[in-house]
Amino acid sequence: MLHNGSLINTVHNNNTPSTAYVLLDENGSFLQYRKYGSDRRALFDIDYGRHHSTDDWLHIHFYKGGREANTRSLTEKEKR
Repeated sequence: MLHNGSLINTVHNNNTPSTAYVLLDENGSFLQYRKYGSDRRALFDIDYGRHHSTDDWLHIHFYKGGREANTRSLTEKEKR
């Protein structure tokens, strides 16, 4: 999400259950998609950027109990 050209990070808990948000950079390019569950906690993030790498890549972070559980590359099917 952007506000006056500044990045606003998504939160781990959301007031509205089962929603999702998209985070964009100042040029409108995709950075992150975060999906929340019925318990209002983050279920997963799909990110484009560096994660333990020197290259940008599309990857997914899964959450369990509100904490990051694991990260992996997206499969070809998920990219579609």
